[in-house]
Amino acid sequence: MNWNSDKIFQSVTESADKYGAHNPQQEKQLLFVLKKCEGQEIYRGLINVFLEKHNNFSQRQELAGKLLYNLSPDTDKNYEKDIISCLGNYELSVEQLPYFFIKKIGKNGFEKLVNKIQVKELSEKEKEALETMKYWSRNYEQFKGKNG
Repeated sequence: MNWNSDKIFQSVTESADKYGAHNPQQEKQLLFVLKKCEGQEIYRGLINVFLEKHNNFSQRQELAGKLLYNLSPDTDKNYEKDIISCLGNYELSVEQLPYFFIKKIGKNGFEKLVNKIQVKELSEKEKEALETMKYWSRNYEQFKGKNG
């Protein structure tokens, strides 16, 4: 089973809508299936969850963030564009999204990227989201110690 990004997006959002973000059995099932998918497809399918507006966006983003962090798919992406795109809909309590970026490019790389984004013209909501990502980045080592 090799899902494309659309199928990944659909499966993750349906799972979050049906079971919520804190169902270990469902999360393990998704991890099992997604590990067999191509990295770019995993990344695109999961990052797209952060780009949508939906009334259940908190549960959806929480689950997508966990999967993104745990799978840490290989991708050749320049993350700046995706971070900026996520800011408008980012659920501030989902620490796994900035942790994924830190895991991929390092804490210093993430901080440099955030500083680069901060000088761009952003809405108040986007500024708040970016500040929250910076806040979460300060707690990464503690999170990593608990979650590997």
